[in-house]
Formats: sequence, structure tokens, C-alpha cells
Amino acid sequence: MKIRQFTLLAAAGMTLILAAGCSQGDSKQAKGGNSEQDKPAAAAPESKEPVKLLMAQKWSEITEADFKSLIVEPLKQKYPNIEIELLKGENIKEMIAAGTVPDLVAT
Repeated sequence: MKIRQFTLLAAAGMTLILAAGCSQGDSKQAKGGNSEQDKPAAAAPESKEPVKLLMAQKWSEITEADFKSLIVEPLKQKYPNIEIELLKGENIKEMIAAGTVPDLVAT
């Protein structure tokens, strides 16, 4: 009998908590919602600085031709300021220990 009462009390408590949590979002809209804080942040301007990414190859067989046609050329078309370099045959653990952390890992 006590277990049933505890279960009902816990269910009622959770219902109240959920109802209170759901009603918090509506209070901003009820106040008008036109304040400066409610507006979405403006997108940061796109940087044109050159960027170099390192892509390590681990357990994959990406050929130079595939790398250029599938990764380098589409990346250059969309983001001309980004350059990507493929590192073949490098031990990733040794690279990280030496301070050269690859940005991408092809597996």
C-alpha cells in the first residue's frame, strides 16, 4: 500500500515539475518578446584568412587522385582560402606526441 502511494506521489511531483518547466518558455512571448536579447545573434562575417588543415590517413587507402578530386577540388570551390594536406604513413600517436595534431582522420 505504501509503495502505491509513493508511486502516485512521485508521478504527481514529476508532472508538476514538467508543467513548471514547460511554462517558463511561454513567459517571454507573453511579455512581448521584442527585446534586444530575444533577437538571434547576427552571423559572424566569414573570414578570408588562409587556413591549412592536416588530414591523417589511418587504415584507409585514399589515392592522390581520389583525394584531389573528392576532397581538395570541392573544398577549393566552396572555400578558396582553405588548403588541405594529406599525411600518409604517419603514426597518429607519434604526431600528437610531437605536437602536430591532425584536423581530420580518414579511417
